[in-house]
Amino acid sequence: MDVLKVSADVKPNNLAWAIRDRLERDTFTELHAIGAGATNQAVKAIAILDEYYRNTDHVISCVPVFDSISITGREVTMIKITVYLDRLLSLARYNNKSYNRRVWKRNFKQKN
Repeated sequence: MDVLKVSADVKPNNLAWAIRDRLERDTFTELHAIGAGATNQAVKAIAILDEYYRNTDHVISCVPVFDSISITGREVTMIKITVYLDRLLSLARYNNKSYNRRVWKRNFKQKN
């Protein structure tokens, strides 16, 4: 799996297409972002990518995780974002917000 290292200077559109290219080959890819600017650009790229897949039978999901790495002898916190491309069973369910609210309320009530 390729890891995309995100910088604060990257254009979100370019990053979104790089993520899409990797998701065409695999079902997931990983982004590494150090700092607020890089994290911001990564999240923007994921939002652009989600908009790209909005009217298809695919959905984007991501899992952020904090990690520490050593750069020139000092500990730095980085965010690893694993982006997944999943196939939807029913596109109507994903786009129907009232359906999502009903399902969320039902699941919430069952847990409590």
